[in-house]
Amino acid sequence: MRNRGFTLIELMVVVVIIGILAAIAIPNFMRMQQRAKESSVKGNMHTLQLCVEDFATLNAGSYPGDNNATTIETGETLEDLKPGGAAAKWFDNPFTGAPTTINWQPQGPGANPKTPVNGDLNPGELEYGNDGTAGNGDAQKYAIHGGDATLGNGSNLALILSNY
Repeated sequence: MRNRGFTLIELMVVVVIIGILAAIAIPNFMRMQQRAKESSVKGNMHTLQLCVEDFATLNAGSYPGDNNATTIETGETLEDLKPGGAAAKWFDNPFTGAPTTINWQPQGPGANPKTPVNGDLNPGELEYGNDGTAGNGDAQKYAIHGGDATLGNGSNLALILSNY
């Protein structure tokens, strides 16, 4: 009886096939990870939008000028209205794992918040811009922008959440 194993050629063919499969699968996996992170940013933008709309409901229809503005009815700030209350952090940045940075950009009366002040957000950062003044709940329009996966290339998601 003769013991036979795999030949070197057979082993090399198997390694080449595995290499081809990995070359196809890894880029697709990386793209899916990026899309999942961008979807998380969009979810964070929506959470911020819900807090802003809740603020306006408690503030006679006016949106916050920044995260320190208080409502007329309850005296709560946007920080108080976020999920978990004032003691909770907003959310984690899906790209870095650190707490998400929200850039509060009250632009003053007559401003167009759909044009981001920070035209190049870092991945996972959010910007809340409005036509109000800082510290006052007097804005009538707002827009929320989010940073996508590409840093340094005008990186804003195509999604803009706004009330107009």
